[in-house]
Amino acid sequence: MSEKVLIKYQALSADRYHKTMTQQAQKKASEYYQQAKQQQETIYQSAYQQGYYDGIKQLLTDFIHVLETSEIQYQENTSQSKEQLMKILNDIFGNNELQEVVAVYFEKQYAKVTNTTLHLPAKMQTRIAQSGSDMKFSTAADNTIALEVDNKITYFSPITASKNIFPHVFSVPTQCQILKMHKKTYQNLITTINSIQEEHKDAGQFTS
Repeated sequence: MSEKVLIKYQALSADRYHKTMTQQAQKKASEYYQQAKQQQETIYQSAYQQGYYDGIKQLLTDFIHVLETSEIQYQENTSQSKEQLMKILNDIFGNNELQEVVAVYFEKQYAKVTNTTLHLPAKMQTRIAQSGSDMKFSTAADNTIALEVDNKITYFSPITASKNIFPHVFSVPTQCQILKMHKKTYQNLITTINSIQEEHKDAGQFTS
């Protein structure tokens, strides 16, 4: 029971860290977007000087530029969050106390089962082997713990455990997708305005 509580607590701590980093990234992206909205009035004023359609296209181009800047900043923050979170998870699952909990659990569950070998890091073998178990013990590479029963092996690896839990703790929020949607919409509007300008140009040539 204690090992389950420990693992749950560590996972919750990692989850809280991820939420904090995500909120910071979302706040930064929101600030860039708000800056673009604040610049809207100034850009609209210049639209009349450049011509209505050219001004609107300039407005949309500026918005796209701000969104791209925001997206880059958001992706950088997200990348940093991923790296930091993975390091935290590796530290959690590589913790000596947690690994010993897993090793003791394996040893107690299969202590009296024949044809059983427990593969442990060398630093843990002495403590676990003194428990009086009938199982065989073998040295494992790195920090991996493996239980072999009748040629069937169950692994516990800090790196594998981190990779498995990572998607459940870290998921990219919808903020980045929203930025991409805005960018795509503005690009489509520019394309539409170009089409309208071409239609007006063709109509002018026809009437002349």
